[in-house]
Amino acid sequence: MMVGYTYLASLLLALVFVPPRLAFSPSSPPPLLSRTVEDAMSSAGAALDALVADSIGGTCSEVAAALDAIQAETFDRSPAVRTPALVKEGKGKHAHWPIAEHSTATHSITVALAIDASPGRLRLKFLDSSVPIVWRHPPKVGTIFLEHTEDGCSRFNGMLIAPSYRGRGLARVLVAIWASLALSSGLDVSTGVIDKPILAHVLGSLGFVGNGGVPVQLTDATRLEDCEVERARRTPGGGVVRVNRELKPTESTPSSVVACLEEDGGDLEMAASMEVVGLALMDKWRVDGRVVI
Repeated sequence: MMVGYTYLASLLLALVFVPPRLAFSPSSPPPLLSRTVEDAMSSAGAALDALVADSIGGTCSEVAAALDAIQAETFDRSPAVRTPALVKEGKGKHAHWPIAEHSTATHSITVALAIDASPGRLRLKFLDSSVPIVWRHPPKVGTIFLEHTEDGCSRFNGMLIAPSYRGRGLARVLVAIWASLALSSGLDVSTGVIDKPILAHVLGSLGFVGNGGVPVQLTDATRLEDCEVERARRTPGGGVVRVNRELKPTESTPSSVVACLEEDGGDLEMAASMEVVGLALMDKWRVDGRVVI
């Protein structure tokens, strides 16, 4: 009798657990089970229940239910709902991920991450959030172009101010926002080769210095002919700065950055954690082009 039960159990296991692609030809559907085979399977199931009951004190259905519960507990847990640290706004070239908001008595600027076309580079996009959105997207104040180094340094490579926002002193504010985000997230800051006199002047006002370079005289004039007259007379316009050199921060940079951001009651409110900002500035916020934080 024991041998018969063993044979039936083997038959049941062969019918149930052998994959169809191994048991039958892929070109033809598996044959329907005859009534005789169904009866044999039923008998084998009863025999297995009896064997299991004798050995471990439970039927096959009870054991299967216990195994299903264990599997559900171990493998089929639903993952916790993951709240993204960065929220995408806009589409296409207007896509950005806000990380901070800088507000003063005169402006309110949203600071956002944006994808740069060059691999390994990042853009900080600054949007004017104080005006009504007319064309579905807030007006762009300016952009800062960044790189990163493997030793944990955020490198400033240049910036662009929208024509309608020039002449308001916003370049210094935008640079201060970048420096504040990088320094607060534990990164070092530096610049690439700065060849724009105004940028060199702005960075110098925030405590950035460098070696060498070419001296250039600044002027407050807004017309080319006025600049030429001042240069000929050697009158002091906006002072002399040096260009074509890399700049690094000094001990006065953090305090100069804070003072700049706090002018006119300014406040930099974060929309993302500093850990996320640090990962983003080191270009670790995307994997294969997809945002992962």
